[in-house]
Amino acid sequence: MHSKHRLTDRQCLKVKKAGSYSDGGGLSLKVVSRATSGVSKQWVYIYRVVDGSAWGKQIRMGLGRYPDVSLSSAREKAQEYNSMRAGDPTVGKAPIDPREYKRSTLERTARNSTKTFKRCADKYIQWKRGDWSNKKSEQQWTVTLDEVAEHFGDTPLDNITSDDVARCLEYRWKKTPETADRMLQRIKAVFMFAMAQTPPWITGHNPATRELIITKLPRRKNTPRGKHPSLHYNEMPKCFAYLRRQGEPIESDQRSVVHHAIELTILTGVRTSELVNAQWKEFNLGKKLWTIPLERLKNEKHVDEAFEVPLSTGAINILNIRRSIELRSRGGKVLNNIAFVFPSPIKENTPIHEGSMYNYIHGKASNGRMEPWPFFDSKQLDSETKEPKRISIHGFRSTLRDWGQGKAGFTFDLMEKVINHKLSSVQASYQRSQLTEKREEVMEAWWEYCSSKLQVKKSNVSPLRRKAK
Repeated sequence: MHSKHRLTDRQCLKVKKAGSYSDGGGLSLKVVSRATSGVSKQWVYIYRVVDGSAWGKQIRMGLGRYPDVSLSSAREKAQEYNSMRAGDPTVGKAPIDPREYKRSTLERTARNSTKTFKRCADKYIQWKRGDWSNKKSEQQWTVTLDEVAEHFGDTPLDNITSDDVARCLEYRWKKTPETADRMLQRIKAVFMFAMAQTPPWITGHNPATRELIITKLPRRKNTPRGKHPSLHYNEMPKCFAYLRRQGEPIESDQRSVVHHAIELTILTGVRTSELVNAQWKEFNLGKKLWTIPLERLKNEKHVDEAFEVPLSTGAINILNIRRSIELRSRGGKVLNNIAFVFPSPIKENTPIHEGSMYNYIHGKASNGRMEPWPFFDSKQLDSETKEPKRISIHGFRSTLRDWGQGKAGFTFDLMEKVINHKLSSVQASYQRSQLTEKREEVMEAWWEYCSSKLQVKKSNVSPLRRKAK
C-alpha cells in the first residue's frame, strides 16, 4: 500500500491524455478521450482477491466521475475500502471484500426504500381497524398519520431519527399541546408496529419515545387538560328556548336535522358519536327506551351489555317529529330499521357529521344562520383572546350532571349512570344494575327543567308536568 499520494488537484483537472493515472493505495483516475463526447474522467479503485492464481484476480470498482467526486473524496473512499480489506485482528474484525459490502449495501437500501412511514402506517391502520368502535377513530388516525407521512416523505423508516420526529411536532408543541401529544402517541404506535414485524422494519430504539422527544423541544407549562366548555345549569332553560326559536318550527320539514340532533343530545345526555350514529332499530318508542348497542359505546371495553337510555316526553316528541319528516320525505314509505335517525342531507345512507353540531353552535352552519350562540363558559378562558369560551356540545353532559346533583338533588352514583361514565372496579362490582327506572325520573325532570321557558304550544310541545325541585 502506497503511503504517498501521487496526484494533485491541478493534474486531475489538466490531464487530457487517455490512460490510467495511479494515485496510490489502489486509487486511479481513468481518462477516456472520445471524438464525439470529449474527455471523461472516472475514479477507479483496484485491488486483488485470492482465486488460486499467482497474482489473484483483479477487481475494479468505480467510485464516481471527476470532478463530481473530488480527489480528496475519492481518497477517503479508497482508504475506507483498504481498511475493510485489512480488517482489525486486535478487535476481532474480519476482512471485508469492498465489492460484497457495496452489493449488500445496495440491496439493503433497495429493501428499505419501500419501507417508508406511509407504507407502515397504512399497514398499522389495517391491523388496528378491528379495535375501533366507530369509523371516526379510524378517520382521525388516518388524517394524523397521513400528515406525518407527508412530512417524512420517502425517507426509509429505519433512517428516521428522534430529531426528525421532533421537527414534525415542533409547530404544534406549544400552540396546541393536546394535538401534538396525540400525534406523538400515534407516531410511536406506528414505530412499535414496525419493530414487531418479522423481520423488523427498524432496528434499535423507537425514535418517537416521549422521553427522547421532550428533550428536543421547548419546555412547556404543565397545564392540566382542559374540560369541555359547558353551560351553567341555571342558563339551560334560556339556552333551550333559544335553540327552539332558531330556524323553522320544530315540526316543520324545513327544520334543520341538526336542530333536532342538538335537542336530543341535550335531553338524553349521550355522547355525540352515540347520537349521530343512532338507527331507528335501537328505539322502542312505546316503552320510551333507546338501547345503544355495546359496540357503539365509548367504554365498550369496560362493560358487557348495551346501554339503555330512558326517553323523556320531550325526547319522544322529537323522535316522533323526525319519523314523520322522514316518512314524508320518502313519500310515505315505511322506514328501514337500519336507517339513521339523523341522516345527512348531502350523502345518502350516511348520518350527519359529528362536527355539524359544533359548527352550528359556532356560527359555521351552511343553513343561513351564521350567528354563533351567545352562551359561554365563564370559568374557561381562551388562551389567546382571554375571553370566555363558547359552550361545546359535549359540555351539555356536564350541565346535566351538575344540574342533577347540584339542583335536582339526585345522588352522585345515579348521575354518573345517567351520563354513562365508566365506574371504578369497586363501584362496578357492587352496581350491576343500570338503574333504568330511577333514570327515567331523572330524564323526565331534566326535560321539564330545560323546557320551562318555552312558549308552550300544544301542537308541537307536550304539556309540562311539575317543575323539578
